[in-house]
Amino acid sequence: MAEEFKVGDIVTFRGYSDPDDAASGILKQGQRLKILRPTEDGEGGFKVQAVDENGVPSVGHAEMETVFPEEIEREGKKHKKGAAKARNADPAAEAQPAGPMRAPDSPAVMESRELAIGELPSPLVLTDSVKQVLAHEDALAAAKRLAKAIKQSYYTLGGILTHIYEQNLYHLAGPQYVGKRGWQTYVENELDDIDYRKAMYWVSIYRTFSAIGVDEAQLHGLEWSKAKEIARLGRLKDAEGKPIGEQILRENFDKLVEVGKGMSRDEFLDYINQGFMRAQAPGLLAAPERVVRKTINFRLRAAQAERVTRAVETVKQITGVEATEDALEQVCAEWLLAQEQAPVPVEDAVAALERRYGVKLQVVGNALDEHADSLRDLAS
Repeated sequence: MAEEFKVGDIVTFRGYSDPDDAASGILKQGQRLKILRPTEDGEGGFKVQAVDENGVPSVGHAEMETVFPEEIEREGKKHKKGAAKARNADPAAEAQPAGPMRAPDSPAVMESRELAIGELPSPLVLTDSVKQVLAHEDALAAAKRLAKAIKQSYYTLGGILTHIYEQNLYHLAGPQYVGKRGWQTYVENELDDIDYRKAMYWVSIYRTFSAIGVDEAQLHGLEWSKAKEIARLGRLKDAEGKPIGEQILRENFDKLVEVGKGMSRDEFLDYINQGFMRAQAPGLLAAPERVVRKTINFRLRAAQAERVTRAVETVKQITGVEATEDALEQVCAEWLLAQEQAPVPVEDAVAALERRYGVKLQVVGNALDEHADSLRDLAS
């Protein structure tokens, strides 16, 4: 059961779900945030603002930043350090943590800077759609225009922003955009409803996909929040540290886009993690195992909600389960196992015991009723 948030809620930042974002330094773990509104692009995120203990906007922070539900939690909630990061953890990237590209102070600095993980050493590739825009329009003007139609143009806008960034064109938009934070300030001031983090996702998507010849037509109908998960595969390495991401993307790109269009963002994120980030080996894409989620709505009195939350958090601490829905399922399964008269399917009992003890169990034979009794005895 996913935690629900609403406009006006004061929440705590758990940490970035993508390891590369942690180095950007925009938001810090434990920071208080106020939810301003859902993102307008329908990606499931929220626009938030950093606030102090009195709910007053913090000085020195951008007016709005984008966060996703798994990166925030209600105030006062305890969790394991790095819990948000675990879901999107990229072992290869964590070995050499690096954030998204930062704007240089001058072209000389840009030429000498070291490439971050996920960046490509080859020259920037301009796709046909980006070339067409730049042939008829100033890059800074194009970025502003495309920012207003982002659902249809995030890939092209990513190309325009990459061009502006790598050519230091943002300096031309005003003297306030020269210096260490010039690029970030330009993005936040000049592009409608686009924050620095989101812009850097689009830059990363464009740099990764354009390097393997992807054009905008191939991404038609795929939301950018799913495209960024595919782009993460571009930085995979094998056990010896050899880059294999480009090969994986070339072999699987069209199939990944097709699968992504048919899944929710959460389903696709799980699919990417299970199918690639853990395997970290090139090869053809296996058929997706579709996880169907259902929403159950019910209301609780304040005292009931407190007891349910306490039980769920206790299960998380004991079992190491991260997802609220898994912890709630465990609470229900444990109660059923404790009731002698309650019928419990063997597969439910096995799943509950595996989560409780952190082991894998195998039921041998066909005497399911006998096994169910034995499992109930074990649970008690």
